Amino acid sequence: MILPADLGDDFLATYKGVLAYLNGGEEPESVEDYVVFRKQLYSEFADIQSDLAKYLEPEFFESLSHAVFGRFVFMKKYRKGYAFQNTKNSNFYLAVGLTTPLEEIMPEYSIIETAILTFKGYLVCDGLIASYNTVLGKNYQKSIRDSYWEAHKNNEVISCV
Repeated sequence: MILPADLGDDFLATYKGVLAYLNGGEEPESVEDYVVFRKQLYSEFADIQSDLAKYLEPEFFESLSHAVFGRFVFMKKYRKGYAFQNTKNSNFYLAVGLTTPLEEIMPEYSIIETAILTFKGYLVCDGLIASYNTVLGKNYQKSIRDSYWEAHKNNEVISCV
């Protein structure tokens, strides 16, 4: 599941603008550069938030301030979105992609670095996927899947940050 095209375009334009700000006003040259500036955004957010707040719509600024950035297990696509498990705290998230179906970018049950944040009523994966080239084995996949369904049953899957 991906965002409606107009919302995906809006998100990307704003997010690219934030990352360009971190690059001295210039748009990063490659996906790898965007990934570097995204890591800087979240690691230095406390130091740059007053500057960002001046230029961003309050809703987008608030989304950035509550974003979850780090390592996730990309589980798989479900009817309502893509399931992720945060490797740091084991929380599960159900998010949508931006412009490209995530299953076309990476295999199920792979370890990735990304950010998950709200945008216009959706929980979205920011689309910058840094892969660790690791796919989990069948037993670990089953364990995570079982934990996901237990969390789902208990209404513990986060679908809004």
